[in-house]
Amino acid sequence: MVDTTTNATTNPTPAPASEDKWSSQMYSKHASFVPALGGPVVELLAPQPHERILDLGAGDGVLTLDLEKQCQSVVAIDASADMIDAARRNGCKDAQVVDGHDLVDHEELANGQFDAVFSSA
Repeated sequence: MVDTTTNATTNPTPAPASEDKWSSQMYSKHASFVPALGGPVVELLAPQPHERILDLGAGDGVLTLDLEKQCQSVVAIDASADMIDAARRNGCKDAQVVDGHDLVDHEELANGQFDAVFSSA
């Protein structure tokens, strides 16, 4: 399914809000150190302009945005609908609600179309 407001592919059956244990507001308030600590991991990945990268556990997308500046495309996935909403608000181009445990069920993500997988989760 494509979200016409963002042109991003979305999971047609996201977890009910009552099951979503993550809060983008609380994450921003209490875990803002994560992008700072994840920055060196992005450097180790050394994304190239021609690469397509899967950001697994993208959270609010702050590091996804760094990756987007360096490579051809990035698909950000996270199991939390609230975190993916935050990633979209932050400007991530392709952010999807997908639990990393369920990648095999998402053929468009599991068919080897990525050059690298990034995670700071």
